[in-house]
Amino acid sequence: MEGNVRARPVRAFRCEEAEAQVERRRVALAVLLSTPQDIARALRAARREARMGARGYDPARHAALIRLWKAKGAAKGEDACTAGRPGGAPDREGVPSAQSPSNRAVER
Repeated sequence: MEGNVRARPVRAFRCEEAEAQVERRRVALAVLLSTPQDIARALRAARREARMGARGYDPARHAALIRLWKAKGAAKGEDACTAGRPGGAPDREGVPSAQSPSNRAVER
């Protein structure tokens, strides 16, 4: 390096098409995540990482999880947000998620 120029390290490079990457990960995730609840949990974590701009966020993995969810979880009629809760149980005691109070109501 010359002067004050900082170079970012190269983390990884793949000479592979994006579609092939997603399909390869989907096959691997199908083995690791066997139940719709596992898939939904991993999908929520990937969405959280994407929103936060996490350093380890992997868009190919996220796309593979979405495809896996559409193939397995959605086929059983579950919602990715409520999967894992028996029968779409409420988030809080007695308050369904559609009726949860806004932040303003909680702050008062």
